[in-house]
Amino acid sequence: MYSTFIIGGLAGAQVAQMFESEFIYIALFALLGMAAMMAASFQAPLTALVAIVEMTHSSEVIVPALFVIVLSCLLTRVFFHQESVFTERLSYIGMVSSINPLQRYLRQHTVKPVAEDVLLISAQRPLERVKDLALSVVDYAAFEQSGKWYFVRRNSLLEALQTLDFDPQSWLVTDGEKVLMDLTKAVEPLPIQRIDEPASLEIILNWFQTTGLSEVLVSLSDNSLCLVTRQRLDQFLLKSE
Repeated sequence: MYSTFIIGGLAGAQVAQMFESEFIYIALFALLGMAAMMAASFQAPLTALVAIVEMTHSSEVIVPALFVIVLSCLLTRVFFHQESVFTERLSYIGMVSSINPLQRYLRQHTVKPVAEDVLLISAQRPLERVKDLALSVVDYAAFEQSGKWYFVRRNSLLEALQTLDFDPQSWLVTDGEKVLMDLTKAVEPLPIQRIDEPASLEIILNWFQTTGLSEVLVSLSDNSLCLVTRQRLDQFLLKSE
C-alpha cells in the first residue's frame, strides 16, 4: 500500500510540474495521484477516497478525488482489462476461481426452497377422489399417460366437477360400478418433463436456460414429486439479494 502511495504521489507531482503549478497545487496533484494509484492497483475506489479524506481532513478534495479515482478504475478495468494486484497475483499462480457469486450461491442450495408440492394421481380418477381434492392444500396435481407427464391445477379439476350440476359431461367414464373422471378430457393438462432431483439450484437454472421451458417435475429422493418453476426460482434469487 505504501509503495502505491509513493508512486502515485510522485506521478501526481510530476504532472503538476508539467503545468508549472504553485506548491499548493503540487500537493493537491500528489494527493490525487496517490488516490488514483491506490484505486487502480487494488480496485478499491471507496477505500482510496476514504484514505485521502483522512489524510487531508477536508471535504474539498472529495470531488477531484472522485474524478481521478473513477477514471483510473475505468481505465484499468475497461481499457487494460486488469483486475486488482491481488487477483492478478492469484491468477498468475493458478489460484483464482472462475465461479461467480451467483453460481456459488446456487450451489449451496437444493431445490427444496423453490419446490411446490404436487399430488400424484391417475389419469382417470373416481369422482369421490376428485371431490376430496377440495380438502387438499396442494395446488397442483400430476399424472402420467402413455409415457408422458402432465400437470393440472387442483382448482381446474374442481371447476370441471361442478359442471356435472348442469349437464352430463363427455369426460365421464364408467369402470364397473365406479364413475371416473378422465382428466385428459375434463381439463387441458399441460405437458411437462420429469427429471431426477439435481444436486443444486445451479443445475436447475442451467436446465431452464438450455431447454427454454418454465417448469419441470422433479423426482425427490423420497420418491415424491415436486414442481419447480422458473418464476419461483427467480423470486427466490430476488429475495436473496
